[in-house]
Parts: sequence; structure tokens; C-alpha cells
Amino acid sequence: MRIRFHVLAISAVLSLCGIAQAASEAEEVVTMGDGIQAPRKTSSTGWSKSARSAERRGDWRFPVGLTYISGMQDMVDYAKDKMNGDTDLYIPIGLSFAPYYEFAHGSRIGFDLGPGTIITFENQYGSDSDTLYWGVPIALSYGFTFIPQASVSPYARIGFKYYIAGGDWLDKSSPGLFAAAGVEFLRKKAIAVGIEVGYDNAEVKFDDGETFTPGDVQVSLRAVF
Repeated sequence: MRIRFHVLAISAVLSLCGIAQAASEAEEVVTMGDGIQAPRKTSSTGWSKSARSAERRGDWRFPVGLTYISGMQDMVDYAKDKMNGDTDLYIPIGLSFAPYYEFAHGSRIGFDLGPGTIITFENQYGSDSDTLYWGVPIALSYGFTFIPQASVSPYARIGFKYYIAGGDWLDKSSPGLFAAAGVEFLRKKAIAVGIEVGYDNAEVKFDDGETFTPGDVQVSLRAVF
């Protein structure tokens, strides 16, 4: 009996919420000798205030990339022991999407989607009709970017994660705490790069009472748009 494990490439498409930035300054008009009018130059102080006002506005960022998840190994071992089956070669890495809104002072609010996973096995008739487990993790988090105006900045975030899960033997899925820390590079470029290490203790429980944390430790490498 052969057990198959797959990491699905799951991504989501978000409509980019554009934040209109319009800044206008009143210009004093000086009347010249022959009636010709010319605008007076704005002071450097006035420009600085306008620039600082623009900088105070936040923006959306869209990290997407690959995430390694450690918790699935325990579930694969459980499936092998339960069904006395061999496992196919698998790579516990999948596509994840973690958009967030970052305020100018550094606070950030976001959500995560993926990577999705599925474990199937051959039933007694030799067909892949039974699914031990499938799941798609979602998370909500609040965090802080420590140097929001710099091109390189560390950050940390905390929140809740839940696995939208199912399967022939799955009993229930329970939410858990989620925490992560990372660093983003090239933040002032059109495409930045981020690396993150996270942990969550959200659980799934099977009919026989066995409980697992599908995510556990996660390591992500993402491009940030």
C-alpha cells in the first residue's frame, strides 16, 4: 500500500488597493512692475512638511514565495505506521502568500494563505480514493517593522492560525497561536526580498485521537511586491 504526500502550490490574487497620494500647496502670488505675475518659490521648510506628510501614509506589500513546513513529517510517519505503506519522495515545501498593510510608523496588519498540503493513500482496492488529510492554513497577524524607512529592516509579528482541513479520518481542526520574525531586504526597490522563521501550534485531530501540528516550524523565502 503506497501513501502519497503532496505540497500544493496555492496562491491567491488580491486586488491592489491603490492609495491616492495628492498633495497641493498654496502659492503666494507676487505682482511685478509691469503687471506680470510669477509664483513665489516655496520654502524648503514647506517642502519638508509636505514630504513628511506623504511619508506618514502606509502602503500594501505582497510577499509571495516558498515555505518549508516541519510538522507534516510527523503526519507522514503516522500514515506509514497506520497503513504499513511506503511513502513516495516528497518535499515539504509549498507556495505561500502573506500580504500585509504597513503603516508609516511601522505597524503592520496582514494575513497568510498556504502552503496547502494533502496526504492520500491506496485503499484496499488499489485506487487513490481515500484521503488521510488535506489542509490549507490561514492566519491573521499584527506586527511591527522596526526601521520602516530603511532599505533593510527586521520585523516581528504575532497572530492566530487555523487549518481549513478535511479528510476521510479527520475529526477536527483547532486554531492556535502564530509567531514569526524576519528581515526584508531591498525594501525601496520595486521587488524586495524577505526571509522569515515562524511557528504555530494550531492542531488537527484524527478519529483515533492522534493530534498533530501540521505547521510547527516554518521557514519562508519570499519576493515582496
